[in-house]
Amino acid sequence: MITIRKLARQPDATRRRKMVRLLVRFEGLLRSGDPNATRDRYWRDLAELISADGSVPERVRRQAARVQELLSDTLEPPERAANAVSEDLVLRAVNDLLHALSEAVGHEAADWDLEAPAGVPLSGLSSSGSSPAPAPALDGARLFLERIRSPFNLGAIARTAAAFGLPELVLCPESVSPEHKRARRAAMGGFEMLATRRQPLEELAALDLPLLALETGGSPIGEYAFPDHGLVLIGSEELGLSPGALELADRSAGRVSIPAPGRKRSLNAAVAVGILLYCWHADLSRRERSSRATASG
Repeated sequence: MITIRKLARQPDATRRRKMVRLLVRFEGLLRSGDPNATRDRYWRDLAELISADGSVPERVRRQAARVQELLSDTLEPPERAANAVSEDLVLRAVNDLLHALSEAVGHEAADWDLEAPAGVPLSGLSSSGSSPAPAPALDGARLFLERIRSPFNLGAIARTAAAFGLPELVLCPESVSPEHKRARRAAMGGFEMLATRRQPLEELAALDLPLLALETGGSPIGEYAFPDHGLVLIGSEELGLSPGALELADRSAGRVSIPAPGRKRSLNAAVAVGILLYCWHADLSRRERSSRATASG
């Protein structure tokens, strides 16, 4: 690891890039729970160097000074420290500094999963303090994507589908490829967790599944009675579902709509899929809880 003295002698652009990489490393140590991370003077000295670096914006220097202050307190013996400093506070301050400096360097923010706060179990606790019963996965649900053109939307849909436990995505021949690099990036590993296949719309009628359309003009999603299993038809970002797809749904499980009370009357396709899968999952979970309560009573 480069010494602080050598880092300070680097050309401005080189120094800023190296400082970003060092902050990434420091954040990784903090996230891993390394007990010695905040007690290593190297990181305080790095923050001090950034705070004194006239080549970076003022807001970056202010954030660096905040990190320097927090790390200085962690280096003091407990009896001399003015205030106890939590590792979470240091982590969040370092994260803010990393992103401020990255923006100054010209790096774009990446895409991450939504995680639980540091130190909090992802599953959480119920109001009674006990672990909640695991919710059922939507392993009886499928999505049919008709002419989804955006690689980002496809990847985001795959990511959400994997999060809710769907086993498969079905794409019409005209939809964007799951192999597109932007789709893979947006999916964050989602494609590795579910199967994908191509199938023409005309062949869906032969499937032994209820077919429902996510489209305007249907039952409000809060009132719709979701089936135990089924195939959701999702339409093109530009044109929505084709008349043939709507006809299939109307002959089967119907249409479900997401009311939009604001001035913008439409939703991004991937966002709409996320809302639908959450509501479907919540509906099945409520029914399962009710069934368990009836059986135990």
